[in-house]
Amino acid sequence: MTGSYHRKTRTEEFPDYVMLPDNAYLGHISRKRSTSEGILNSILELFAVNTIDASELCAIGCDGTAVNTESRGGVILRLEKVINRPLQWLICQLHGNELPLRHLMEYLDGPTSGPGGFSGPIGKRLTGSELLSVMNYVAIDSSIQNMPAIDRDSSSTDQKYLLEIFEGVVSGDCPIRLSERASGALNHSTWPTTVNRILRLYIGTEYPSAKLKTLVSFIM
Repeated sequence: MTGSYHRKTRTEEFPDYVMLPDNAYLGHISRKRSTSEGILNSILELFAVNTIDASELCAIGCDGTAVNTESRGGVILRLEKVINRPLQWLICQLHGNELPLRHLMEYLDGPTSGPGGFSGPIGKRLTGSELLSVMNYVAIDSSIQNMPAIDRDSSSTDQKYLLEIFEGVVSGDCPIRLSERASGALNHSTWPTTVNRILRLYIGTEYPSAKLKTLVSFIM
């Protein structure tokens, strides 16, 4: 009797926890569930392992996703109920900076669908936008086009792409090497790659719609 074996890959998240002001690394835990209750249980388990008294907490820092900050059952609210007092909420403002574009995208093009998908015509075209030929597009000015020097060596691949395609939209000229590069995977938890793809879609569209122009102008 012979059997067949197939390898399976399972993706897990391992949130890191750091205690301030000493920057003490507490450890990480693989969340059993991604619900607010599951995340809370992982935090309480970490406290128990490190013999940390939760009643000594003063503040909690995290990104602004709904599972953390929801006012009726988010992680922070649940933790406040456990210790029976309010905490100072330290919410990542980099994540907050992405929200205006997300709301504008939903208003002009429709809601998101899935972890990296869009339901509207513009959003659907973002997938594969890096394969479009560059058209004779109209340059769009920006109030920050004369930005201070940026250390590109310390920037991520997505950040470098964003800076270069921003410069291309301002100048009206996109280098071939940039047009052939990948613009980053779509993921609603990090919007810079969505910005990259919107700008790439713009320079690859012969007759951009008014809505696409509005999005690009807002980004710029």
